[in-house]
Amino acid sequence: MFNTKETEVVVIGAGPVGMMSALVLNRLGIKVLIIDGAERVATRSNATLLHPSSLELFHNLGLLERIMQTAFKIENIEIHNGHLQNRNLKLSQLKSPFPFLASLPQTSLEIILERELEREGIPILWNYKAIDCIESDNTIEIEAQHYSEQSIGYAVSRMERMIDRSLRIRAKYAIAADGHNSLMRKRIGLDLLQGTPIKYFLMFDIKSSGSSKNIMRLNFDQGLASAHFPLSNQVNRFMFQFKGMNLPEDYRTKSRDPLQGFFEPIHLLDEANLRSLFSQYIPWDACDIERILWRVAVPFEQKFATNMTSSRCTLLGDAARTFEPLSAASLNLGLQEALEVCTVLSQNIDSRSLNEKLNTLADSFALNWQIRYQAERYSTTNQYTDDWVASNRNKIISSLPASGVELEQLAKQLSINIEIPPPAPIHTNRMVDFTSTSTLKGEHQNHVT
Repeated sequence: MFNTKETEVVVIGAGPVGMMSALVLNRLGIKVLIIDGAERVATRSNATLLHPSSLELFHNLGLLERIMQTAFKIENIEIHNGHLQNRNLKLSQLKSPFPFLASLPQTSLEIILERELEREGIPILWNYKAIDCIESDNTIEIEAQHYSEQSIGYAVSRMERMIDRSLRIRAKYAIAADGHNSLMRKRIGLDLLQGTPIKYFLMFDIKSSGSSKNIMRLNFDQGLASAHFPLSNQVNRFMFQFKGMNLPEDYRTKSRDPLQGFFEPIHLLDEANLRSLFSQYIPWDACDIERILWRVAVPFEQKFATNMTSSRCTLLGDAARTFEPLSAASLNLGLQEALEVCTVLSQNIDSRSLNEKLNTLADSFALNWQIRYQAERYSTTNQYTDDWVASNRNKIISSLPASGVELEQLAKQLSINIEIPPPAPIHTNRMVDFTSTSTLKGEHQNHVT
């Protein structure tokens, strides 16, 4: 027996991209419902850097002040060639109202977004996992199952998640932001193609006694990349590309468990190996390891969807493509793409030209992805470009924490010219003011039946 809800747009996945989509749709006057198969926001995650373009977006949403209360501001990026510093990029030179990076745990960002959704009357339906969908010309129906924890066993009881009811959601459109293992992508038959071979990363959050600097450091040595940036005044994130591991792709998960990180291969994640990685890849940083707060080994495989839209559904975030973690490109591009897709939906949800406009928008997204996959194809050097930078520009550009015009401006500080693809004809205005929901929504109230 199904309980049925009707809405205009259903969002599957309550990570930052999914919650951003729901928030923007609501403020643009679209009835929205958001579900997620997990029981709460993630407690740990790989993406923690907000690019200047994302900061501008959150400013327009009226959320930036709250974000900056828990974020750490980063104003410089150092590029290292092994033990040598090669370049210092100044974010202050970006032509942006927010010329800096903001680092924070993704869980903090998700809590801010969830509370804002609740304030606007859009509670996330946690524990509802989408398992199937049926598309027609004008609607999409999502079948979701609700999970609850139940005690089983007699002599020794244990808690297991069990299905206790089902929900059918009927909507005009769906946004699938349910991660790199997207079940919705599989159900609507969109393929995700491999872009690059799997790369493995060791990640650590370290508490030290010294004060953090407002610098992000990227190092490229022996064909491997590493990154280091502060999360707070005494906590730093370290990421090391590592060879010699073989982990299944589903090892990469968005954890709801605060104890995540104590997994095999444990010998690669202990303090002795961490100190070895420091001496090998970041010898300039004599970090005082007071405590390892979190650690994990994860595989990343750059992939992209051949088509991110079906007749009634669009893929967003990692459901549409995945990037390596150093630049946090997946999160930041996902936020920008969510804004543009939701704006098109709000203007054309009942239009026969909706799919055409979304496909045009998707083509422009794909071109931006290609810049990160194939930087050499879209960039040129000149007589001022350092020889090492020129030969490593593909790795460097793919690791820079910026996109669009800001990526172009950072590359110019390295004497690299990037040709940014022209925007799609229906490219949306990112400067629209979303802070006043009453202005955009009138007296609209977001309820589902």
